[in-house]
Amino acid sequence: MYPSATVLSDGRVLVAGGQGDASVLGSAAIYDPDANAWTSVDALHEPRFGHGAVLLPDGRVMVMGGEGRFRLFSAVGGDLLPPLLASAEIYDAATGGWTAASPMPRALGGVRASVGTNGQVIARGRSVDYASPEFAFEYQIVRDAWREIPIVDGTPRPLIEVLNYNNETGVVFYNTGPQIGVRVPRPPDAQTGFTPLNQYATARLGDGRVLVAGGERYGAPKREVLVYCAIYDPTANSWSGPCPYRSARSLPALTLLRDGSMLMTGGYGAERRVIDAERFDPRTKTWSPAGRLP
Repeated sequence: MYPSATVLSDGRVLVAGGQGDASVLGSAAIYDPDANAWTSVDALHEPRFGHGAVLLPDGRVMVMGGEGRFRLFSAVGGDLLPPLLASAEIYDAATGGWTAASPMPRALGGVRASVGTNGQVIARGRSVDYASPEFAFEYQIVRDAWREIPIVDGTPRPLIEVLNYNNETGVVFYNTGPQIGVRVPRPPDAQTGFTPLNQYATARLGDGRVLVAGGERYGAPKREVLVYCAIYDPTANSWSGPCPYRSARSLPALTLLRDGSMLMTGGYGAERRVIDAERFDPRTKTWSPAGRLP
């Protein structure tokens, strides 16, 4: 849960970190879409989840921030809490290894990373929890140095949020500049006609449609992990589905591959982390096995 998945310059995908069944993961692996196979690579220097990851202009991958290994925080009744991280590291596919980069000025969780118009890395996240203010930092690659930058309204947000709790009509937000709210029909569900979703993943397909996959039934008496898949077409303002996959999971990672298919990795099943990967073909609206994470 909460790993990073980054498409490399050659079309392969680097998956790093995440939260396991009882620990924070430092493992990393590369998925080759042509061979439909996984290969383990060197582990992160510091295990983390909820971190940011971005492909640098030179083809390397940088990860930063996130949450680290759990520690006992005795000041709050002995609760077990993950510390936020400021550290950053860079993966070089040519050497297969990670090197440390300068840490961010402040530890951040739930990091969203992108490459700015000047070729520098922009990292944005929160320093305490999701109710706390956000911070943004710019990483200058040549100088290996960070600086804080102001939070500007209209900066990229999560790709899409389908707010369909409590039978409300969905609202979609795109990450193409300023926030754009679009009223959309309710997402489909084959059994109930409408499923209030929680813990799902979204990603834009190559043709501009949006794939929603995974999740849990919101408001259920006990945790209920779903096999949920639907596609939203912003041009027609309509949904299509279902498009079922094999392993029920919540909070998976969705990564668009060069051939237009979508790779789904990670997530949590009914009892444990899902290690089976699956691949979605938007032309046929079908899923196929994509091996297992090492």
